Amino acid sequence: MFPTVSLRTVMEMLSRDTFYAPEIEIFRALASWIQAQRVMLPDLLLQILKQLISSKSLRLHLMSQKELLTTVRRSEVFAAISGELSKCILDAMELKDSDTYPRRHQPPRDTYPRRHQPPGMCL
Repeated sequence: MFPTVSLRTVMEMLSRDTFYAPEIEIFRALASWIQAQRVMLPDLLLQILKQLISSKSLRLHLMSQKELLTTVRRSEVFAAISGELSKCILDAMELKDSDTYPRRHQPPRDTYPRRHQPPGMCL
């Protein structure tokens, strides 16, 4: 991911269900992008994390439990908001087997509107 790309562009690109890459690789690319943004205050970092999840740009529930508990939870980029990140990780683990949240490799079902926000999301 290019470090000069705007947050809006990143979110638009990653929110597409047709953009397929292993979710852990997307997380790593986002972490690198955030690091390239220079100074990132905890409040702004939390706002970005919430935007990424609510826009379905970052789909933590598509990661394995091992990836969530190692790579994501231990990410230095999100260390300043580790409490909020932990809540998002727990929510993702709860949603992991749910069919109510669109996956990248298949289009959303007609029974679940695109903007549907499942209960229990960290946002």
